[in-house]
Amino acid sequence: MAVRRNDPCPCGSGKKYKQCHLRQDQVASSREHALTPAEAAAMNALFGFATRPRFAQQLIQAFQRYWGGSYTPTSASTLGMEPFRRMLEWFALDYVVDDDGHRVIDLFLEEATSAPPAAREVLQGWASATLSTFRVLDMEGQDQVRLLDLLREQELRAVNRFVVLNAHEGDLLLGRYVEADGDAALSPMTSIYPTALEEPLLSYVRRAYALYQEEHYGATWDAFLKTNGTIFQAFLISDKAEPFRRLLGPGTPYLDPAPVRDLLRERSRQEAQEQRERTPDPRRRPPPGQRRASGIIVPGATTPQTEPGPKGDDEEQPHILIPGRDI
Repeated sequence: MAVRRNDPCPCGSGKKYKQCHLRQDQVASSREHALTPAEAAAMNALFGFATRPRFAQQLIQAFQRYWGGSYTPTSASTLGMEPFRRMLEWFALDYVVDDDGHRVIDLFLEEATSAPPAAREVLQGWASATLSTFRVLDMEGQDQVRLLDLLREQELRAVNRFVVLNAHEGDLLLGRYVEADGDAALSPMTSIYPTALEEPLLSYVRRAYALYQEEHYGATWDAFLKTNGTIFQAFLISDKAEPFRRLLGPGTPYLDPAPVRDLLRERSRQEAQEQRERTPDPRRRPPPGQRRASGIIVPGATTPQTEPGPKGDDEEQPHILIPGRDI
């Protein structure tokens, strides 16, 4: 059932919904409605391709890298749709999934030959774009925004209804500037942050870029960001962003990834503890025997059992739970 403004927030904070997650839910909803048909088709197809079993191991590794820790794969069920899609966009567009240097989007463009021309044009634009950070200079009309690329110090214009609806002049954007078919837009999972984050974020990113250039002489921002697209997420979940937490999260249009990180840590800790409790003490190992279909060990059995082992006895391959598919 729909949550009403004065109902308790479903997050369990004890606050009214209008004082807690209402604003962020409105932001997420406006993101969906702001997508063009070509963008929606491209994103659905690409994300579906990226979560195929063939990329399961790479997605687990990317999940650990993006969230900056060693988490159990099933702890990903704590991710909400917005944090998951932001991670998945980075995974599909930046993460190298094979020894030949292919990204998910490269393989998708090779295989998805039947994609509609408009969606394919969008996908090709995404494939060549890199993450960056922009300052909102002003809004022009109902769907166009004037930006300053803070890393390349370049003024740009882009179409993005989501930003026009939710951002203010001076706000910070984290996303990709995408040129496709003569038009300029921002990537679907572009996120908005308050002006106060600009200086510490730029300092953090520029310091990392300087270190990268020491090892890669003459490297450009494009080269750095293509292989270090998680630098913005790394800042947001680091101690450097702690003084600004009060400006983020429920009640604001600014998504704070730190609470999600904390949920991942706690869920992983709980699962590790449960696993230790389920694991038998090797000093109390039962005598050799045969396992019946019931799963019961028969001590001292010397003849093979005709009943097969329990279904699912083989170790399962770990996988990431996908919001909307598995939860």
